[in-house]
Formats: sequence, structure tokens, C-alpha cells
Amino acid sequence: MKRFIKFIFATIFFVLFGLTFFSGCGVKEPVTQFVEGTVLLDGQPLGDATVGLTPVSGGLPGIGLTNAQGVFHLTAVQGGAANAGVPEGEYAVTVSKQINIAPQPKPEELGQDNISMKYPPDFKELVPEKYVNSTTTELKANIIKGKNILRFELNSQNKSGNVSP
Repeated sequence: MKRFIKFIFATIFFVLFGLTFFSGCGVKEPVTQFVEGTVLLDGQPLGDATVGLTPVSGGLPGIGLTNAQGVFHLTAVQGGAANAGVPEGEYAVTVSKQINIAPQPKPEELGQDNISMKYPPDFKELVPEKYVNSTTTELKANIIKGKNILRFELNSQNKSGNVSP
């Protein structure tokens, strides 16, 4: 009987210890707000572009990729659920789209050793530099509690881009 009581107390102790330990050690996801947006370059949807939100005064950045219609959904970089958005706050917005303009190997060369050295990638940025860097971008976003729908109209000329909430 004493053995049984010890076993019950030990079991209760380990269950309570485990619940206490594991409930406090989980990684908490940040409180995020839904962010969806559209990116246009010279009036046309900009597909396959990377959209980044960098907090103006510290915090958790977000990133998203546009589809063929220029539409993106943001995900917080650390610990965020996919397409769940970013925390509330002011953000500098960056947009980048690169293509590889390097010569491509001939079909008969594929699979050869050192093929990547013979044909190193050479990327060209398709978005004007002022939108690519978080310190020079004029694109801003104020993320508020709830659903955030953004629209960024970029110009490849030296004109300013338009931002619509």
C-alpha cells in the first residue's frame, strides 16, 4: 500500500512538474495583424517580387512574395505563422525583384563539374533602387489592429511612388 501511495505522489509530482515546465517554455508567436497588399510597377502588377516591412522603431519585420497579379500576404520573420501578418506599428516598405541575366549552360553541359563556376549567376534588379533599401525607400505603412489592405504604385522613372492604405 505504501508503495502504491508513493507511486501516486510521484506520478502527480511529475505530471504537475511537466505541465508547469512545458507550459512556460513554449515559443510565443507575436501578436500579428493581417496584411495583404498589391504592388504595381508603372501601372502593371509586379509578380514574383519580394515585399519587406522593416519596423521604423525596432520590432519584428515581415516579408511576402507577390503573385502574378502583384498581390502579397505578409509573414512575420521570426515566429510568425505563414501569411498571418506583422505586429502593429510604422514600417518602411521595400520591394525587390531580381532576374538572372547570366548566360545559361547548354543542355550538353548540364551535370558537368564546376558548371556553376563557368556560369556564375548575375542578377539584375528590376525595381528602382530607391524602393529596394529600407533606408532610402519612400514607401511607408502604418499597420493597425485588424485587417490591413495596402497598395503600392511604383514608378520606374524618378517620380515618387504612391501608397494607398
